[in-house]
Parts: sequence; structure tokens; C-alpha cells
Amino acid sequence: MSNSTEASKGSNTVELVKSAVSNVKASLLEGNPSTSNIVSHFSKGSVPTQVLLATALVEAQTRSGSTQLLRVLLDQGSQASFIAESAVQLLGLRKKPTKSVISGLGGERSSFASKFTVTMTIHSRLDPSFSVQVEAFVLGTITSLLPSEKLEQSYWPELQGITLADPEFHIPSKIDILLGAEIYSKVLRDGLIQGSPNLPVAQNTALGWIISGQVASNSSSIHCHHVIQSSSDQADDNALLRRFWEIESVIPEKKILSVEEQRCEDIFSQTTNRDEEGRYVVNLPFRDLDPQCQYGRSRDLAIKRFKILENKFNREPLLRVRYSEVIKEYISLGHMVPVHDDKPTAVYLPHHAVVREDKTTTKVRVVFDASMKGANGVSLNDDLMVGPPLQPPLRHLIMAWRMHPISLCADIVKMYRQIKISPMHTDFQRVVWRDDPAAEIKVYKLVRVTFGTASAPYLAVKCLQQIAADEGQSYPEIVNIIKREFYVDDLMTGCQTVEEGFHIFEKLTELLSKGQFQLQKWVSSCDKLNKRIQACSGTNI
Repeated sequence: MSNSTEASKGSNTVELVKSAVSNVKASLLEGNPSTSNIVSHFSKGSVPTQVLLATALVEAQTRSGSTQLLRVLLDQGSQASFIAESAVQLLGLRKKPTKSVISGLGGERSSFASKFTVTMTIHSRLDPSFSVQVEAFVLGTITSLLPSEKLEQSYWPELQGITLADPEFHIPSKIDILLGAEIYSKVLRDGLIQGSPNLPVAQNTALGWIISGQVASNSSSIHCHHVIQSSSDQADDNALLRRFWEIESVIPEKKILSVEEQRCEDIFSQTTNRDEEGRYVVNLPFRDLDPQCQYGRSRDLAIKRFKILENKFNREPLLRVRYSEVIKEYISLGHMVPVHDDKPTAVYLPHHAVVREDKTTTKVRVVFDASMKGANGVSLNDDLMVGPPLQPPLRHLIMAWRMHPISLCADIVKMYRQIKISPMHTDFQRVVWRDDPAAEIKVYKLVRVTFGTASAPYLAVKCLQQIAADEGQSYPEIVNIIKREFYVDDLMTGCQTVEEGFHIFEKLTELLSKGQFQLQKWVSSCDKLNKRIQACSGTNI
């Protein structure tokens, strides 16, 4: 390659990055500039120590009045409190629209912004008399796992006899909520324990004793997160571009899983098998061996919700016809089977319609509400683990996809429903149904991975990647596409030539069929490739 060609490519890359940064900057400068600001920035070094930040376990009140155990980060350097979107969904909190931009050191604005706030109540799990109301900004995530690596708990006599706010402070785990200086000041109590200069300190709070400070690290490469508050001056393009590369350069090569994420992975690897067709059979990843949702007497609640749905059918007869067609398809395909017993511990899921007139295929989708709480205040989703993220962020996938001279897209037909649920767990997915309001209500159970359950996206994507691991020895280039160029069921890949694109079409179709995954809606930016795929598959593009 000539030097001029290399220089041209380098220049194009820089221009692309500058354009992306400019778009981010422009979006951040829209709206009200008087906002709450926060920043999380990375530092990477070779010193075998890291700074332990103060974490605690709290009981956060849900919308229904029950509580969920969440992990919080106490940060005296933040003027505001923040909550992860996943925690908002878990608690069922109402989101209020707002405008805020996150900023920090040097007054530079971050690429993150919060569009919503929520109000929640937090209770101490150790002091029943303590609770505090928190107004928090909603973010996609608060930080990566804290601490960044598992720490060895060396013997520290001062810790004996005190109750820790976070008993597993030394184990990497996700942060659900960041409590800022306002809440930090309310939880502080008298009591401070200081050990030797090389050990962290313990501070007494209403949440228990929090641990913070410098500790020895097992690794020579560490990643720290510091959350601070600063003013919000305008950042220049060069600074934004520099920060873009700095942040990209410290992304850990190997993802650290939380304890729950690792358990979810272990359950999948230890219990998943394949039937005679090659289709995957999975267990539901329950947090506990004895899920409490099965004691919520959910059948009566599901029947009540179904009768409300029937009233809607009476007002919209066309919706009844379309909805019935979807249910009949479930039954005819064997994805839903009748049940004739009255198992008291079975879990029933209400269902409702989502209508999308813009869709070219299924305009009515049946969504099963696994978040409905039973009489004991626990839903199926409360007992299910969500699992770790397995695919690249969508923005990364789109950026890579746009770099191909020829783009190529497709999606998997009914991806979730191509995966069977183990017979031992299908009674957690019962539903009620009848075509005729005058007929008797019948009971069915869903025997495939179900849209609406918390673990469904993880199970579907994990099986997709597992077929690459199990059958991909002869398709190394296709394995990389499955792992890096799918977003849930949507394929977003590309190629240099028509021949390469057709090779991807053939081999990817062949490989995924071994797990009973079928690709549809193939479309390319190249008309010649479109016509060749159409001639081979016999479908219109």
C-alpha cells in the first residue's frame, strides 16, 4: 500500500470521528444549558493498588409497596443522585421528563445526558427506622462493575464485630444507584475506624459500615471510576476528540461479570441441551432454587386481566380476529400446549396486544406480562436473572456496518420461539385463553422462550452464539459475524464483493439452520446481490 493511500485512509478516519464527535456535541448543546452535571472517567496505571469506593446494599421501595435489594454507590463528590434504567424498570418507578447534561473535570460536557428523573424511597436494611426519599436522574448505567477486580480480604481485626453496609464490597458487582452528597450527609453516623496506612477506612452510616480508601490490587493494570461535580463550560472539538480516543483505549479486554451474571452463565452451560432436531432446550435462570412467584396465586389475577382483554375485543372486533390468529398459530406450531391439571404452584402470565400497522408481516404481537405480581407481591420477572450483555452496543455495530462497501441485512424468524424451555420450567409460563366469550376458559402453557420474560433476550442471544461455538468449526468467518454483527435477531453485516456477500448468505443460512434458526428479509445495498439472493431463496426482496 502506498503512503498516499494510507494517508488518505487515515484522513478519512479522522474526519469520520470528528463528524461523530460534532454530532454528539451538537446534541448535547440543545435544550436548557442550566442542568445537573456528572462525569465518570477512567484512569489506568501500573501501581498495584486501587481506590475502593463506598458501596452499600439498600432496600428500595417498588411502585407496589414491596422492596428490592439494590447496590448503591455513596459519592460525596456528586451534587445529584442517579439511578440505572434497569433499576427503574425493576422498581416500576414513574419517569418524569427533564433536561440535563453531565459534566465534570475542566467543565467539559460528557457524551451522556439524562432525559428523565424518578422519585423513590430507600430504606436501610439494618435500621428499620431509617428511610429517605431520593430524586434521581435516570442513566443507562451508572458505572462498570465496582470494584474493578476481586480483592483479597486480608485479616483486619477492626472489621470484626461491625456490620458492613455491603458484605461483598470486595467482589465486582454492578451499581444500581449513585447517592450524591445530599443523601450522603443524611446517612452519616458517628464512628470511624482507621487501620494501618495501607488499609481502607470504615465509616458508620445508617446503612451500615461503609469501606473506602486505597487497597492492594491483584493486577498491575487497574481501571478506576471517580464521580465528581464541576461547572459546565463549552468543550472544544480537540478535547472531545482526545477524550474519545482515551476512553476507547482503556476498555478492558475481558469483561468482568457480576456474581449474578456469572451464575446465569453457569446455569446455561450446565443445563442447556439440544433435541433431536438440533434445537436448544434451556432452563429459566432463577435467582433461587425455590422461586417465590409460584406462591402468588396468579391464576385468578390472570383470568381477571383476560376478561379485561375480552372487553376490548368487544369494542374492536378486528383486533379479536387478528389476536385469535396469533394464538392459533402458537397452538398449531406447538409453541403453546393445553394443560388439564390445576397445579397450585403454577405461574400464570396475563397477555395483551401490541399493534404495529407499519409492520409488513405480523401486525399484532401478543406480549406476555411476566412482570405481573402475584398476591405475595412477587412476579416471575422478579425471580429471573437478566443475564450479562452478550452483543456489542448498537452504536458500535452501526458504525462498523456503515464501513462496508456493500451492506447486507436480515433477521431471524421468530427468534425467541425457536428455543424450547425445559419441561421442568414450562409451568412457570401458563396462560388462559378462549376464542368464544361463551366458552369455558382453557389453560395452556408456553413451551418456548417467551417475549416479555426478563431472561428471554439473554437466552435467545446466548443460544445464537452457542450455535456458532457448537457448529462453527467449518465456518470461522461466519462465527465472527454471529458474535459481532447481530443485534438480538437483526443481522447487520457487509462485504467487499457480490461473491463474498452471497457466500455470507449461503454459509450463514446453513450454519444457523443447524440450530433451527431461519433467516428472512434479506436485503442489500447492491441490486446484483439482491437479485442473486432472491433467485436462490425464492423470495422477494
